[in-house]
Amino acid sequence: MEDILLSRRGKVSTYCIQHYPAAKPFINPEPFAPYAVAWVALPEGISIAGIVTGCRPEDVTMHMGVELVVESLGLDEAGNEAMTWKWRPI
Repeated sequence: MEDILLSRRGKVSTYCIQHYPAAKPFINPEPFAPYAVAWVALPEGISIAGIVTGCRPEDVTMHMGVELVVESLGLDEAGNEAMTWKWRPI
């Protein structure tokens, strides 16, 4: 095994719009609003799923360029801020 650094930028290979709150322990936005989830193809040959941020769900398109960002999902049940990676259009 070896460590491989992955690119922070890739292209949307497929996506869907999440129209209902995800099951716990996922932290849903309050109030809930639909959001896009995309599989992003990286130059290294793998795809990584993540929420798309920085645009309306209906603005996500196939093959659009995105970059990795880290954002808050909100507070967990203990009051701690939960962070996650997301994809932002470039």
